[in-house]
Amino acid sequence: MRLTMTFLLLMTLAGGAAHAAALSSSELRPWLDAGFAADDARLWEGAGFRPDEALEWRGFVTTYRHAGRNNLEESLIWIGWGYTPSMAHTFMGDFGGTFREAEDLAAQGLSGGEVIAELTGGGRRLEQAPAPMPDPTPAPVVTRGSDKGSARWRNPDAHGQQPPGGMHSPVP
Repeated sequence: MRLTMTFLLLMTLAGGAAHAAALSSSELRPWLDAGFAADDARLWEGAGFRPDEALEWRGFVTTYRHAGRNNLEESLIWIGWGYTPSMAHTFMGDFGGTFREAEDLAAQGLSGGEVIAELTGGGRRLEQAPAPMPDPTPAPVVTRGSDKGSARWRNPDAHGQQPPGGMHSPVP
């Protein structure tokens, strides 16, 4: 998975470098208006982003940056895992997820859409809790004693085993 992401990133950046030199001033204008430097605009444009998309990703990655990567590199990684900027923000900000957890979930074959659907109440279960095992001990038989209405437990198969809550549990 990591090798694939690295390859995707290198190919995107290589293709972007060739396209970046070809940006005209009219193509560059929306990027400059959005606050990107010309060189950054050329890189983001070359990677296939529109200015509004790049702004969303740059905002997310700037907030939740994983050490050692620039905004574009990290954005491409999240996209490779199937996240949009809002999904990535929901995962990291609203649910306290980490970059490493997102990477692990992606390695398990879960896309960003599946993870977010699960976290917000729909979709495939991330962790399925095992069904509870039936209790192998027989249920206690409760009898009322003649000593001032106290309850006594009798369970002939348990050989002296105490009922849940101890020997002096009240009778329902």
